[in-house]
Amino acid sequence: MAVLQTARVLLLFFLPVMVWGSCNIPAYFHGDWYSRESGTDIKTLVNADKWDSNEDDTQLECVDIFIHSNPGLQQDGNNVTMLMIKTGGTNLNTCYMCVDVLWRTPNILQYRQEDCITARSGSQISLNDSCKSMNPWYGLPSIDVTFTMFKQSLEKINCVTTFEGVYQFSYEVDTGGGGICNHPDSQIKACQEPGSQYVDNEVFVMTYRKCLDVSTSKNEQIRYQCMGSWFAVRSGIGYTYAAVADTVEQDTREKFKCMMTLKNQKDANNQIRWVMSRFPDCTSLSGVYRGPLKLVLTRIAPPTQYMIPRCNLPRDIAGKWFTQGPEFKSNVAVNETHIHFNTGLNEFEFQDAFYSCQQTLGTRYLMTKVLVGKCEVDFVCMDIVPRHHSIVRYRIGKPARRLSDKELQDANYLETVFRDACSWMSFTFNRDIIDWKYEVLIQNPPTPYPCPVGGRYNFVQHADKENEKYQTRIRGVTQKPRVQVDCRIVVSEMKSCSNDLTKIFVDAEYCETVDYRGRPIGEYGGYSLSNTTNQLLF
Repeated sequence: MAVLQTARVLLLFFLPVMVWGSCNIPAYFHGDWYSRESGTDIKTLVNADKWDSNEDDTQLECVDIFIHSNPGLQQDGNNVTMLMIKTGGTNLNTCYMCVDVLWRTPNILQYRQEDCITARSGSQISLNDSCKSMNPWYGLPSIDVTFTMFKQSLEKINCVTTFEGVYQFSYEVDTGGGGICNHPDSQIKACQEPGSQYVDNEVFVMTYRKCLDVSTSKNEQIRYQCMGSWFAVRSGIGYTYAAVADTVEQDTREKFKCMMTLKNQKDANNQIRWVMSRFPDCTSLSGVYRGPLKLVLTRIAPPTQYMIPRCNLPRDIAGKWFTQGPEFKSNVAVNETHIHFNTGLNEFEFQDAFYSCQQTLGTRYLMTKVLVGKCEVDFVCMDIVPRHHSIVRYRIGKPARRLSDKELQDANYLETVFRDACSWMSFTFNRDIIDWKYEVLIQNPPTPYPCPVGGRYNFVQHADKENEKYQTRIRGVTQKPRVQVDCRIVVSEMKSCSNDLTKIFVDAEYCETVDYRGRPIGEYGGYSLSNTTNQLLF
């Protein structure tokens, strides 16, 4: 009898702990997926309740699931933690696994699969007790310890989140010791027509050109389909990842690529660094300087026949200028046929815009506009007022509508564009506004002209804030270099005197009683002008 009771106790000890809960794998995980794990090609089929992989001909059935919240992120999928059971086996050796799945794009998943848990361990098996990611101290896995799954039946993704525009690039392969190939015809073209429903929104063309002195270079043109991009943190640094698929490659291992870049690289040459994997493995990318294929992208202007000039600009505006109009904080270079705006976007980045003269009538000039690094070629109209001294006033109208291929074949198509772009109504969004606003080009450096107002004046400042007023700025570490000088009369002064009428001197704290050495003005032949000055109100 005692032996029977002992057997019952042992039997109860080895009974598996039941796992409660039901699980439906989210629909955005369903599909056929490919991944490369530890040098092995893995194909996985995911449906509503099963995770079927060819790794060891087993299936994982979902038992319980937890959907992690993504505060502040608006995306079509969520990160989840699932407790799954491995089919087959007896009650005592049934294998439970925790699977963390990170949703990246509709075509990309990254997952981590923990070790097998069986009832023999004697521990309670549940989602909260068995899965590390449910512990706040562990959390979801980082990209370093996950495998990347590429969807084989691709969903359409707009390439604007990966590449947009035209780039020239240099490339370096990390094997073979070939060096860097920087060929001017190595280019990336990712141009999409606005509102297009065609495949041009989903693909970009990458053209490699061979350098004679680089053994690892090649002549090849590849058409990549975009699979989406996402943001992830690696080694404490946030990177932007992207996935692409070769549209004609049949070898699955060579078809899918992972790419990585760093936003706000602050490159002095306005260049962008990317790295690309050789195989479908994002863990091989550890930084923008470390990867199987290193790319350096430089923005270039889109090739177009419409940049050939067909008219001349006013000759007296040729030169270098500065403006703070629509092209904010721009250095402008003008010659007889072209205008170049170099606009500082921030401390490190800039944008180049080129205008080419096509037709003219009076003060209106039909210009072709291209932005370096962009695909669009627009026709805009510039109304340029005749130059006055070192100032040129201008305004830019709305872009003309895009002509159809049939209209562009007309020999007089520019006349059609001119009537559309250079209509007086194109310079305003409201036809009732007749008080037209002009932007200003200031010659850099300006040519001095005699000031229209001469003499010496006092002025009074009125401003909403104290820091908006003029203040006398003196170089040095002290607030005022002559703190011991007793100045009895301090006035504001603006003067343009006969010795140099091309300059205006402004001093908000001018001392009328002593000079810059602290000596009384009247003692050495000077005299106070406080009674002879005029008053100006600012």
